[in-house]
Amino acid sequence: VVLAAQTGKAAKGLEEVRGRSGNTIQSMLGYDGNGFSRSKENPIDADVLVVDEFWMVDVPVAWHLFEAVDLSRTTVLLVGDHNQLPPGGHGNILSDLIQTLAIPSFILEKVVREPCVLKENCTDFLKGEGSTPRGASPCGCRDRHLVDPGIYKMAARSFLLELLQELLDALMVDIIKHVQVLNPTD
Repeated sequence: VVLAAQTGKAAKGLEEVRGRSGNTIQSMLGYDGNGFSRSKENPIDADVLVVDEFWMVDVPVAWHLFEAVDLSRTTVLLVGDHNQLPPGGHGNILSDLIQTLAIPSFILEKVVREPCVLKENCTDFLKGEGSTPRGASPCGCRDRHLVDPGIYKMAARSFLLELLQELLDALMVDIIKHVQVLNPTD
């Protein structure tokens, strides 16, 4: 059994839980800064390959990973939360694989996290309950927002400008140093 994950932290988590060595995907594939040593010609030597946190894997990494797996000999188990934000790179592979029914999949419905506002918000979201996340920032202003993707671009732009002004007024922050807008797109 070979254990791998997209990040070093997740790979260490695999080691702690399973009691055997875990690697990043790139390390397992023998990435040296120029390319990968694992490929069709030199596949991963495993009967079972477990890839944790697969929701973080983008298209280029997944392509190299699957190129290096001999599916006639290796069973691949992809583990991850398809409800997470897509990876930083291109694609949303785990979600796409599940939605297209291209692979057998099992979706766990119980959220297992330490008790916190994040767990409550995740649970509400997965149940289809609540539209605004619970919790507030230390200054009392809104610290997170869900924007309906159906609103028009101008309405979204106006909303973001109002939000930015609210943050600037409440926190008196340097917009260049302290403000980041995340816009998940594919």
